[in-house]
Amino acid sequence: MLIVDTGPLYAAAAKRDDDHSACKNLLANATGPLLVPQLVVTEVAYMLGDRLGPQAEIVFGQSIADGLLTVEPVLDSEWSRITELMKQYAEIRPNAMGWESHPPVETLEQGLGGLARV
Repeated sequence: MLIVDTGPLYAAAAKRDDDHSACKNLLANATGPLLVPQLVVTEVAYMLGDRLGPQAEIVFGQSIADGLLTVEPVLDSEWSRITELMKQYAEIRPNAMGWESHPPVETLEQGLGGLARV
């Protein structure tokens, strides 16, 4: 089982990305389900459509429909922890444009017992 964040999903689709081959191989050879937090799905879909075009976004959606990726919902009970992490990261990196780790991804990881995350 692997929890997958935006970066590896985007890189696996973007042939010009420096990490394309590594991410594509990692996802193709992973054992067990590839878990994608629900909030990550929206971000990946937007980035693929905006940067690579609608066909990349369609392929991503189809990979979810085909069961290659498992979307994990954000539970109401997890928002307190997500908000705690947002505050923690804001203190470390004020005014940052992105997170080193997405709070929803980290919350899912913690809820599942600290599984591997990419």
